[in-house]
Amino acid sequence: MTRKKADGILYKTGLYKELGTYGGPHPIGSYRMDMMVCNNLDILMDELWNFDLWFFDRETITKAQAYCDSITTRCHQNPSLKTAITTIKKDLLTKGLYHYDKYTSMDVYHAVLTENITTTQAFLETNPLTTH
Repeated sequence: MTRKKADGILYKTGLYKELGTYGGPHPIGSYRMDMMVCNNLDILMDELWNFDLWFFDRETITKAQAYCDSITTRCHQNPSLKTAITTIKKDLLTKGLYHYDKYTSMDVYHAVLTENITTTQAFLETNPLTTH
């Protein structure tokens, strides 16, 4: 049943075709091997893209939206926060450190908004890289 659901998401909705306009989509993992046991669909793209697509219950979605809205509000009130966040994220990306198994957006948001970190150097000094 899970594979049929994945087929529906990919092909009946037109997602596969639409992704094709942005680079060749290549489903991999348990979908490709026909060993799906849960709702997890991994797709590689020929062009460099990172899509985070999550399906959750309404309560979780509402909490996630409220969290994002609160960050947006704080950044509108204090634009230097947005500058610090985007600068740190860009610097980490350039250094090859911005990845799910290294530093994530959540790490940066927490550091800037909770720990008042405003530079990449301070971020790296106060948040030594550990395995997530």
